[in-house]
Amino acid sequence: MGVLHRSIGSWPLRIARWSVFVAACVYLYHHLAGAQGTLLLPRVGRTELVCILAAFLGVALNWGLEAWKWRRLIAAVVHVPFIVALRATLAGTTIGLITPNRTGEFIGRVALLPVGYRAKASFVTMLGSAAQFVVTILMGGSAMVLFHWTGTGRPCDGLWWYPLLVGTFVLGTVTLAVLMRPSMIIALVALVPFPGHRALLAARALRAVDRRTILATLASSIARYIVFAVQFTLLLHALAGVAWGPALLTVAVIFLCTTLIPTAVLTEIGVRGSVAMALLGPNVSDPAGVAAATLLLWTMNLALPALVGGVVLLLERSIARRSVSPSCVPA
Repeated sequence: MGVLHRSIGSWPLRIARWSVFVAACVYLYHHLAGAQGTLLLPRVGRTELVCILAAFLGVALNWGLEAWKWRRLIAAVVHVPFIVALRATLAGTTIGLITPNRTGEFIGRVALLPVGYRAKASFVTMLGSAAQFVVTILMGGSAMVLFHWTGTGRPCDGLWWYPLLVGTFVLGTVTLAVLMRPSMIIALVALVPFPGHRALLAARALRAVDRRTILATLASSIARYIVFAVQFTLLLHALAGVAWGPALLTVAVIFLCTTLIPTAVLTEIGVRGSVAMALLGPNVSDPAGVAAATLLLWTMNLALPALVGGVVLLLERSIARRSVSPSCVPA
């Protein structure tokens, strides 16, 4: 009877996993099938091909850094091997693909942890997302300043410019302050009436994250951001003929915009491409190349990992007990 009960109880989880996998596949097909012409690259020479291959090599570094960052953070709650952290990170990519601004990534990650660790790991995972957010905001704000001072691309003038710039740095600074003082998050959770005491107990896991871990998280977020930026810059240079300097500045502002603008699964690529065209202006010799670079980056960094993560979600159950060991977390 107990076996039957567990079997019945597992069906909703199986249905949810298959639903996520199918939704991700449909989404990928929608974009890639509609972009066949964009991906035709008839004039790619040897130099451009080297740039594209170098961008592909950045995929492993990108997700390896993210898995390492997440593994170090959740060590405050539970110790997992690196390969387990990598599988969980890829599974999170699949969930993130079908949620606005990829906010659901943490769900896919903690879903592979044993049930008793998931709530605490969710709060700790927030610190990694906050660190990447801070880096993206401050780097993007700095790029906006350089755009204005150097006159790169289209002019950045108007009454909207300075409030936007100030707001960007204020947002980044406030988030950084919260990141460096996780106790502030615990205090905020204590003020929320729902879900109440249970959430507060889980949030207290943040006390186990020391300053060194937070600084390491920021450092790995910066490294991952650099990988992002170099990948996109290489593709813009190879496929659209954009010079290195304007491409690098544009990439930083594009990442800023896609972070701040609420994007659903069907609009993220369009936002990236349109922001690139709006900022680069006369620096673009081939508008179709900008679209190709945007789609190719999305395919490398999100589509392929999401497919792998979908398979992980289908095949993986909770990480076996022998793969994890608990950490001492203050109550």
